[in-house]
Amino acid sequence: MKEKIKSEEIVKITPYWEIEDIYLVEVNLDLYEGISNDDTYKKLQGTTNKWTTFGNPVNELLSSVDIEDCIINIDKIRMLNIHL
Repeated sequence: MKEKIKSEEIVKITPYWEIEDIYLVEVNLDLYEGISNDDTYKKLQGTTNKWTTFGNPVNELLSSVDIEDCIINIDKIRMLNIHL
């Protein structure tokens, strides 16, 4: 995925209101021209074994260890919510 990212910026890091010692990290990614949302979605498939998708075409992805049998393959990450 790194080869598709032109720039990245951490917008903010805030405590998650519902769970102690959990943080919300908001990141902006600027992708190179010609990279479609579908390309991005396919590349993210290896990040977790379960995605809930929203929109037609897909414009939001959600994965959480609170979803039954969900495994996120990034250490210390409990939830991913991606807006395309």
